[in-house]
Amino acid sequence: MLRKHLNSPVWIVKTTLDAQISAYGTLKSSLSEFQNLMTPLSNPDTFNARSVSLPTTDIVTANSLDANAQLGTYQLEVLEVAQGQSLVGNQTFADKDAAAGVSGTLTIAQGEWTYASGNPSSFAENEALKAIEIEVTATDSIQEIADKINADSSDVEASVLLVDGSYQLLISAPSGEENALRISGSDASLDFLNFNESNHSNVTETQQAKDASININGLNVKRPSNDIDDVIQGLSLTLNKASPGDKLTFSITEDKDTAKTAINSFIEGYNTLYTTLKGLTSTTTDSETNETKRGELANDGTAKIYSPVCVV
Repeated sequence: MLRKHLNSPVWIVKTTLDAQISAYGTLKSSLSEFQNLMTPLSNPDTFNARSVSLPTTDIVTANSLDANAQLGTYQLEVLEVAQGQSLVGNQTFADKDAAAGVSGTLTIAQGEWTYASGNPSSFAENEALKAIEIEVTATDSIQEIADKINADSSDVEASVLLVDGSYQLLISAPSGEENALRISGSDASLDFLNFNESNHSNVTETQQAKDASININGLNVKRPSNDIDDVIQGLSLTLNKASPGDKLTFSITEDKDTAKTAINSFIEGYNTLYTTLKGLTSTTTDSETNETKRGELANDGTAKIYSPVCVV
């Protein structure tokens, strides 16, 4: 009875359909893999790839190299790295969360300082950056003042430091000479944060604003950030440290291996697809046993559309 059941028309049809469904799954997967191999060949960047021979160094890091990057040999010297200005209020507080007892409007502008005898003497405001205004109330702690500064959409940052058992307020600017800070309070109670032309004695400038300075093939270039992607077309670099006198020589050349790999992968993928499709859609006869073997989709007209001849 079991043998009769297995040979019944319904069982045979079910078995055939299951095999065809499985075969279509194999067909779909094979076509998808082959399509992925075709994608790089349709991308012009594959045939315009570049390679860079930057020597092993901790002075700079090469982040990315675009296709069509400017070919050539370059000599790079990092004279100065960019840094942001840091200002610390000299007044100390025993409790960072207690009311500081100061009030008024704190105005923070960004721009470039000129110094005389080590002191800030004149300020050129960066018109591209809007000054921020922080309203301070008498109940605000220095932590709350820092939070208000950080809540603004500018890149100015504030933090509270614990130094020798007391708390001080640190205000920092993003890197670059034109991003330095000019701070003015509307009330005398805010003098401990003032850093301007006439009032700066209560603040310590722990770090001056600086631009990054590099020499590339004899040309001096300055940038406000240590992430540089607009000097050599297509090459993105990060400056890690200044090292005057150390000249790094490197070249940007054509990278033919990328295209070669894509083409070889395509050929290999096509051969694999050809073998898979032929096995699914063709009928073969064993020359020794004369046994005929049909692929699961040999009689499926839809599958014939994907025959190896059509794919070519």
